Amino acid sequence: MRVSQLRPGMLLRPKLGFMWKEQKSAYLEKIMCLTVLKNENINHRDDNVIIYVGSRESGESTYGKHIVLWQGNRISVNPSAWRCIEYI
Repeated sequence: MRVSQLRPGMLLRPKLGFMWKEQKSAYLEKIMCLTVLKNENINHRDDNVIIYVGSRESGESTYGKHIVLWQGNRISVNPSAWRCIEYI
């Protein structure tokens, strides 16, 4: 998916053969962003859906520029993960 296609409120999920994964910081004990990884079962899709919120606000420091709502928390998405995400 292209980032230019994103609109607030869109429902997003990983493409077939991928799954959501929390990407932790190498230096801090916290989640840095949300990314996608290849799933061992290539015919399976992670059915957990996230909601696109929008671009980060000025002054907000996050790894990625685009914010989603995932498990009740605002979190950024790893910029390289967008090619493996689709909208519903």
